[in-house]
Amino acid sequence: MPFFNFLRRRGLQPSWEYTTQGNIWRLHLSSRGRLVGEERDAERKCATFFCIDLSTGSPLWKDKTFGDPWWTGIEAVHRDVVFLHGYTTPDMPEHKGMTAVDLGTGEVLWKDDRVTFIAASGEIVYASRTVPAGKLLAEIEFRTGAVVRERGGADDVANAVPGGGQEPTDVVLPSRLQQGASALAVLLRSACGPAAASGPVEYIVDNGLAIFGYHERVESPSRERSSWRSLLAVVDRGSGGVQLKMVLDDAVAFPGTDAFLVRDAMLYFVRRRRTLTAVALRDS
Repeated sequence: MPFFNFLRRRGLQPSWEYTTQGNIWRLHLSSRGRLVGEERDAERKCATFFCIDLSTGSPLWKDKTFGDPWWTGIEAVHRDVVFLHGYTTPDMPEHKGMTAVDLGTGEVLWKDDRVTFIAASGEIVYASRTVPAGKLLAEIEFRTGAVVRERGGADDVANAVPGGGQEPTDVVLPSRLQQGASALAVLLRSACGPAAASGPVEYIVDNGLAIFGYHERVESPSRERSSWRSLLAVVDRGSGGVQLKMVLDDAVAFPGTDAFLVRDAMLYFVRRRRTLTAVALRDS
C-alpha cells in the first residue's frame, strides 16, 4: 500500500483553529499569507477585527475597533492593507468612508470619510467622492492616502478602473451540486447517507477529494418547526471513505449556503459561528 494512501485512510485533522468571542461575520484572505476577519457581538453592538497568520493560525492582532463600534465593516483587502467602510446612516446599507489598516500591525494608515471604495489595482485604490456637480473618481495611493488625481466619471467604473482587482485570485469557492444521479451526488449519498443529498449541497473538488457542505433535518417536539444541522464532509473520491466530517452548526432555521473555501491545498471553514478551522488536504 502506498504511504500516501495510508495517511489518507487515517483521515484528516485540523491543522489549526482560531476561536472568537463573538460571531465571525466576514473573512478576507490576503495574497501574502494573512487572513483578516470581522467579528460581531450583537448583544453589545460591537464589531471588532482580527488578523491571523495563515500558516499557524496565530493572531497578528485582534479585538481592534476602528471608528464606530458597530457600523463599520470590511470592504476589501489589497496587498498588505485592509480597507474598512462606514455607512451613510446607521439604517442605510450604503457604504461611506474609507479606513486603511496595515495587516501586519493593525495600525490605521489613513482615513477619509469623504470617499467610498470602488476597487484597487497596483498602487492605487479607486474611490468615488460626491460633489455638488455629481461624482468624482479619486485615485488614491493605497498605503498613504495621498490623492494622485481626481476626475469625472465615477459612475462609469468599468471604463475608469483598470482590471486586476483585489487579491488573491487563487481561492476556490464552492459550487452548487446538481441533484440526481451525478457521480458526486452518488458519492455523497454513499458516504454520508441518503438524507445528505436531499437539500441544497455545495461542493469543491480538490484532486482526489470531494468537499461537501450539506444539511440534515433535526426534528424536535419542543419546536413548532424543524431545524437543520449544517455539516461539512471531505470524501475520498476513489475509495468513498469519509476523511473528515464536522458539524458546522447544530440548529439553523433553514438550509442555505455555508462558508468554506480552498486555497493552496488548505480547506478553511467556520464551525459553530465562532471557530475558524484550517485543514491541510495534502502533505506539504
